Amino acid sequence: KDEDLLWASMALYGGIAGQQSGPCGAISSSAVYVGLRHRRSMDDKEAVSKARLDIEREALQLAKEFASEFGTLTCFDLVGLDLSDPVVRKRFRDENISKEKCDRYMEFVIDKLYELEETRSAKSE
Repeated sequence: KDEDLLWASMALYGGIAGQQSGPCGAISSSAVYVGLRHRRSMDDKEAVSKARLDIEREALQLAKEFASEFGTLTCFDLVGLDLSDPVVRKRFRDENISKEKCDRYMEFVIDKLYELEETRSAKSE
């Protein structure tokens, strides 16, 4: 529902702007979300300290579960195609390869983020 979150992660598609040597954009975006979800006023040192630990714990959990499910975090290893090559990138789009690959990674991360929200809600009740 928050378009700022979408825009904050837009450059992470294809690793980082299509340079696939880094982590998958889906898992990177989830880490951005977790950070924003826990943000606190920097004036409250105690709250910031707790939030930082929560962010690290949740981001680590997401990364471990993702790597366990898909075998790696690296975009290139997940996609198996060099998207910096314009011909390959066109094939990737034309054949809708992102549907069978990237959409699965996004769905996994979104499901995990919802699970984290449910866990947070249950703890606060």
